[in-house]
Amino acid sequence: MYAIVYEAEAQADLLAILSYYADEGGMALAENIGSRIETALAGLAYLSYRSIESSLVHGTREFTCSKS
Repeated sequence: MYAIVYEAEAQADLLAILSYYADEGGMALAENIGSRIETALAGLAYLSYRSIESSLVHGTREFTCSKS
């Protein structure tokens, strides 16, 4: 099992994303999206290579959360 570490920049990005959804759709929407993101990322502790190498940011990986 791997540790999930949120760098300061990632934490700031997540806060900005959730703030946007809270402003646009309300706190319930922001909480729902935040929960889905956290659940999806927690799965990376067991299967870390479900993410792919980023074609946009060198040296990083990308992971897409499902809509369900």
